[in-house]
Amino acid sequence: MAWESRGGGPRKYFTRTRRIAGGFVREYYGTGPFAELKALELAQERDRLGRTARWRNLRVGLEQADKLVIAFSDKTDFLLSATLAATGYHNHRGAWRKRQKAGFIQASGKPLPGDIRGLIHEAQTGRVDAIEALRNCLSQPEIWQDAMVFGQQAEGVWLDFLARKEPRSITELKEAMDSLRRQMSPPSPSPIDFLLTERVIVTQMEMRACELLGRPSGEFTVPATIQNLLNALRRKAVKRIRRARDVLVLARQKLCPAMNRRTVARLLDEANSSTGIAI
Repeated sequence: MAWESRGGGPRKYFTRTRRIAGGFVREYYGTGPFAELKALELAQERDRLGRTARWRNLRVGLEQADKLVIAFSDKTDFLLSATLAATGYHNHRGAWRKRQKAGFIQASGKPLPGDIRGLIHEAQTGRVDAIEALRNCLSQPEIWQDAMVFGQQAEGVWLDFLARKEPRSITELKEAMDSLRRQMSPPSPSPIDFLLTERVIVTQMEMRACELLGRPSGEFTVPATIQNLLNALRRKAVKRIRRARDVLVLARQKLCPAMNRRTVARLLDEANSSTGIAI
C-alpha cells in the first residue's frame, strides 16, 4: 500500500499491489475521501492480522525474551555440571554418581585444560588436580554473576511486555514470584541453589506472562499470529518449569545429603501450594 504523487503535483493517489494466482495485481483507489477511507480500512486490517510494524517488533521481542530464558537455563545446567564434578560426581549415561575413593587419580602427568568445560571433563575422570582447579574456578563470584545476568534480563523483558498491556498485573505477579522465591529458598543458599531457584522463578514468570499477554483486552485485540506464538511459548515454558524443578530436586538431593529426593519434592510442592502456583 502506498500514497503516490503523479507528475510532481501536490495531490496524492492511493494504490495497493496484491499477489493473486502467482502474479501481481495493482489496484488504484485514486484520491479524496474514498481513498483515505480505503487506506484506513486496509491499515486496520493489516493491524488486525498482525502484519504491521508494531506486531512484527513484538514478535521479534517475544522470541528474543524466550532465547534469554533458554540461555539462562543452559547456563545453570552448565554450572550445575561443574558443581557436581567439583564435588566428586561423574555423569554415567545421564545419571550423576558419586565416585568412590579408589576411583580418584592423584597424579596423571597430563596438563590441565585452560577452560571450565575441559576441567569438568577431566574432573569426572577422577583427577584430583582437575577437581581442585574446578573448585577454584567456581569460587570466583564473577562466574555466578555472569550467569545471573541472563535471568535478570529475561525477567526484566517479560515484565516490560506486561507493562505495556497489563500494567495492573505486574504488582500481583511480582508478589507471587517473590513469595514463591521465599518459600523455595533455603536460609543460606549456595550459589548453584540460588541460580536454580531463580531458574524456576524465571520460567514460571515466562509462562504466566504469556498467559496475561494473550488474554483479551478492551484496549486492543491480539492478532491470531501473536496469539499462536504466545501459546507456543507458553507450552515450551511449561516444559521448562518441569525441567527446572527436576534439576533443582537433583541438585539438592546430591549436594545436600540431609535431603533425599522425596523430601526435596515435598518442600517444593508445599511452596507451590502456598503461593497458589502449580509447577
